[in-house]
Amino acid sequence: MDANKIFEGFHRKVVCLVGAGGKKTTMYALSQSLTGTVALSSTTHMYHYDSKYVNRLISVKNQDYLAFEKEVGKVHAFFGEKIHKERVSGLTEEALSNIWNSGNYDTMIIKADGARARLIKAPGPGEPLIPSFADYVIPIFSIKVVGRKLDSSIAHRIDQLSQVMNIEPGEVIQEKHVTSLMTSEAGFLKHAEGKQIIPIINMVDSEIDEQVALRIAEKALALTDSFQSIILGAMNKRLIKNVVLRK
Repeated sequence: MDANKIFEGFHRKVVCLVGAGGKKTTMYALSQSLTGTVALSSTTHMYHYDSKYVNRLISVKNQDYLAFEKEVGKVHAFFGEKIHKERVSGLTEEALSNIWNSGNYDTMIIKADGARARLIKAPGPGEPLIPSFADYVIPIFSIKVVGRKLDSSIAHRIDQLSQVMNIEPGEVIQEKHVTSLMTSEAGFLKHAEGKQIIPIINMVDSEIDEQVALRIAEKALALTDSFQSIILGAMNKRLIKNVVLRK
């Protein structure tokens, strides 16, 4: 995986991850693959960072961060209050901006909404929380939802998904339904105005998965000009299977 090629054209970049089906996995995959120093953070509550992928965990007290010197190591994760043993709170835009403006990082990767470890979601009211200074938005969903029923075992915010995808709860999710999510102003495009959008269809683990994902990507690119490419990946393996470009 050469993540640097995804973000060609930006010397320093701020990347927001939204959706479901692998945001944290994608965060770690990008942080390990990108050159230069990387700051990880979130605008929402999340499970604590995995120390296997992070050189330093930094608690931001009272949403305030002021860097006096460059931190040690490549990847640093910033978080707010500890909610309980496994979860921490996100940071405000001001705190995130202070971290970024410290100049210590070549890339900042921000988890900008929650999905309760589901495979697909639609944004709820007020979501996603994308900072104004972000350069990229990467909306994600798992290809594993295609052919499964829309229910709470795989989906977060079913009411919103039902409206955006034009599907009733309990119905089988088809390719056309996820295409609607990807191209909707109430789905992948929400709060992403002025940002470069690069969707990822994740968990593409087989040739069949890739064939299905390829059809979905080509259809989505034909229906909107809001993004120019879609990544098909298996981010838990740090693999980009394909990059589908607008024809």
